[in-house]
Amino acid sequence: MDIDAKNISMRNHSRMKILDAILEYLEPNDEPEEISKITEGIRHFLPDHNNITVNLTRRALHKLTNDGYVLQRPPIMPDGVRATENIDNLYVLSFDGGFFFQDGGYISEKKRKIQKKISLLTLQEKQRIQKEESHDLSKQMSKLTLLLVIGTFIAGLYYVVSLVLTIHEALHPISKTGCH
Repeated sequence: MDIDAKNISMRNHSRMKILDAILEYLEPNDEPEEISKITEGIRHFLPDHNNITVNLTRRALHKLTNDGYVLQRPPIMPDGVRATENIDNLYVLSFDGGFFFQDGGYISEKKRKIQKKISLLTLQEKQRIQKEESHDLSKQMSKLTLLLVIGTFIAGLYYVVSLVLTIHEALHPISKTGCH
């Protein structure tokens, strides 16, 4: 793996950690949360990720919402009216999101996909080896069959010659005295 591919892989892993951290933060809460509180929660779960911003959290929540793991709700103002202005929505874990989190989240899903791909590649390699072995065995069987055919032909030829000589001697006996 070259350096760029490794960096991309690590960046994707980092993004999956952020998604899983949001699921982990929202999982015990039944009440919708504000984006700023979710951002602080992610920072708590991922102290080594100090570059987490509200904008990054917003993008992650957008993905989680599109995947069906988080539900978006407009905030309700004190008078009971839903806010329609430029106020951030509230977010809560969906029922499917709870199951997905309990099943290990995005990182576990990625590990399962990688394991499945490895298993498939291993199976394909085994099939390739078996195919080669089968082909080699088939070639050996063909050679053995050819040898049996040649051997049978030689044995048959020997018996035909022997039979011809026996018939010839029976029809033309050779006298022991050397005279006819």
